[in-house]
Amino acid sequence: MGNARLKWSIFYAGLKGSKVQIKRSADRRGEGLMMPETIERRILPNLDEWKIQLPIAIETYYSVKPSGINITMRRGKPAFTPASPKEDTVEFSYYVDEGGMIFEIGKDMRIQLPSQETAPVQLAQLKEAIEAYDELIARYGRDTDMALRELAATALFKKGLAQDLLARLSGDTSPAMRKKIADTLFRAGVTFGNFNRREEAIAVYNKVITEFGSEADPIMRQTVATALFYRGIASYNLARWEEAAETFGEAITRLGDDIYPALRCTVALALLDWGNALDKLSRHEEAIAKYNEAVARFDSDTDLTLRQTVASALIECGHIQNKLNRHEEAITKYDDLITRFGGDTDPGLRQAVASALLECACTLNILNQYEEAIAKYNELITRFGSDPVPGLRRAVASALVFKGNNLIELSKLG
Repeated sequence: MGNARLKWSIFYAGLKGSKVQIKRSADRRGEGLMMPETIERRILPNLDEWKIQLPIAIETYYSVKPSGINITMRRGKPAFTPASPKEDTVEFSYYVDEGGMIFEIGKDMRIQLPSQETAPVQLAQLKEAIEAYDELIARYGRDTDMALRELAATALFKKGLAQDLLARLSGDTSPAMRKKIADTLFRAGVTFGNFNRREEAIAVYNKVITEFGSEADPIMRQTVATALFYRGIASYNLARWEEAAETFGEAITRLGDDIYPALRCTVALALLDWGNALDKLSRHEEAIAKYNEAVARFDSDTDLTLRQTVASALIECGHIQNKLNRHEEAITKYDDLITRFGGDTDPGLRQAVASALLECACTLNILNQYEEAIAKYNELITRFGSDPVPGLRRAVASALVFKGNNLIELSKLG
């Protein structure tokens, strides 16, 4: 190789089955022999500082091209001549999974699992690890100490990875095992989200979607669809509106015409949040279209979640139309909500009706229709004036204030 040096580069990667799929460069490279011990000592401890998330693949190659790390400089230039990597030496040598476990990568880009001689020992160790995680989760999963509960969340994720590796080593590809792994990982993602560890949650959801996205089983499809939905929520909460909109759209594409009840609820919620993300992107007409689609598809459904989603879509649509100065259209949406759900006893729908009455009255004020607005305020006060729910009490208080303001305006008009 002459003056060639051994180099390494880090790439984001994932697994499909046992095959490593390279995604993109992590823009981190260096020099030196790369072995599992080196990865544990030089790579893994620095990933947070480098802002690199697992899983990754490590490419190794020989080259005399400077790596950008620990290069000896002479008179402002590298001590050796730049050149491209020698193509016949380039290979992906190691894969590091989400839990930090290191695997060699074969020529066929598949991770190298332990030999038959060592597998029984590792199987026993994995089972023992899963038992340890289960004990931690049982002890501290509902603890009042938030630090312990967060540790239990990490244990849930580690358990899912251990289950996945156990299945690979044992050759267990049964539907029951795959459901177990998908469910554990999904719950870990939700738990990470609850602790605002949203980037980690997204990475876990991506693993669920990638590994189980082609399953035909209804329960598995529900898990994948819900993982997509929650990934969208995590992106939305990170203010990554475009990413969120694309994710909600993917969920709808996968499940658009599904009649399975739980999946219908996911579709409805994804439509609603797709509209919210589009609104954040100032794509208002597209957002209105999504809200209208949610109403049209689920307006006659009796499921409570779907009815609440229809109510939310109507009120959000009204908000955007007001923002666009299309006040008459907004009033139509608010009145539609009041007509549909005005007699409902569900607390969430009662709050939606109160909000619609208040918004409708405020919109009528914008149009200088003060008497019509007072009629809406009076309706709100009559419906909810004796309700003890805090949100409804605040709505009634606001209605009384605004009604007083309107009466003053009318007195000025004489």
